[in-house]
Amino acid sequence: MHKNIIPILPVLFICILCISCRPEQVEFIKIDNAVVIGSEGHFVVVEADAILFNPNKTNGRVKTVDIAVFFKEQKVAHVNESATVKVRAEKEFSIPLRMKLDMNKIQENWLNNLVAILRDKSVELHFTGYIRIKILGVGYNVPVDYTEKIKL
Repeated sequence: MHKNIIPILPVLFICILCISCRPEQVEFIKIDNAVVIGSEGHFVVVEADAILFNPNKTNGRVKTVDIAVFFKEQKVAHVNESATVKVRAEKEFSIPLRMKLDMNKIQENWLNNLVAILRDKSVELHFTGYIRIKILGVGYNVPVDYTEKIKL
């Protein structure tokens, strides 16, 4: 009976080791440095940085970014791209984002929106979605749910 248990012990030890070494969740902190850099037809091009923190003692990689951008509950842009940003151990890091805001959608309720934009000289955008990270061979999604005012 003991002879059957001994071959299982190394497998059991490896399983316990793998479970205990599962990386901690990377934390989304904020969207920062959002600036309008130009326009293309009826689109306004905005660049920003997604700021995250890796609490793990090991490096990783960003795999994909999938974030929808809303203005007053109307989807005006979608960032869906592969990324190759290195995730440094126990550090904050940033992921550059580039999005094209569809001004046609912002103009649907154009009078109210125009008055608010001219008064504030800014646009409040809501970012929602996820950033896929891979650390120690384990991939998972970091949720994004953030609102940011962009100066015009």
